[in-house]
Amino acid sequence: MTLREDRAPYPAAATPAAGTPPAAVILAELVFLEGPRAGERVPLGADAINLGSSYASHVVLTGDEEHIAPEHARIWLHGDHFVFRQLDDGDTMICGQPLTLPMIVLDDGDEIRISLHRMRLEHRA
Repeated sequence: MTLREDRAPYPAAATPAAGTPPAAVILAELVFLEGPRAGERVPLGADAINLGSSYASHVVLTGDEEHIAPEHARIWLHGDHFVFRQLDDGDTMICGQPLTLPMIVLDDGDEIRISLHRMRLEHRA
């Protein structure tokens, strides 16, 4: 399921340099637009990342722990697209719409809002 019908296929990953594990290939970035982490960029590759208020999360979301679960969401690469899954209850919006399904395919440019944090998925060309 995707929110946009004009979805283009995700670009193929570049071949990693000799000795570089495939997970090190950066395919996209999560760009923070608003909130305590505004201006930060989180690289996304083949490994899943967890977002949440817990310091055990890969991406720690602070500032409104009452509305952000310790393990709030996970983003991972599945085939040619990144998938977003909400792991716990909380207010999450994708492209300005409340998330009604626990899992959704993200497209280039899709925005995610979790409490104070607004971020955008940007694919690498």
